[in-house]
Amino acid sequence: MSQQPHELRHHMEQLGKTANVEITYLNNSRTSKEQIAKTALAKHPTQQGLVSIISTQEMAYSFSVMGNRLKKESEVKKKMRKHLHYYCYYMDAEFGWMFAKIQSWYPFTMQIYVNGKDWLKRALDKAQYQV
Repeated sequence: MSQQPHELRHHMEQLGKTANVEITYLNNSRTSKEQIAKTALAKHPTQQGLVSIISTQEMAYSFSVMGNRLKKESEVKKKMRKHLHYYCYYMDAEFGWMFAKIQSWYPFTMQIYVNGKDWLKRALDKAQYQV
């Protein structure tokens, strides 16, 4: 079995320890992760840095090696499977509220979400633009 998922989990734990942020596991992926992260921000306000790490099981594409009886060989198949995902919420000085969603299994996809309205407001404030 590959070590990468274990190394990713260990890295997330270290990231949380360094920022003094605990990883919150959600049994239900439909629970509002953003609300949990905003509650964490309200408890420990910061202008910049890691706010919250949330993990949950979600469906995502992955690859499996499966035998093909007709061809009598192994094949790599793309398949929807349930995997652990990490949501790392940040407060960034330039972009504002944002988060990264990281899949903990192959192909280790990662998505970055930035609040465009928050970024625009910060940019206009920086330029001292008055509406």
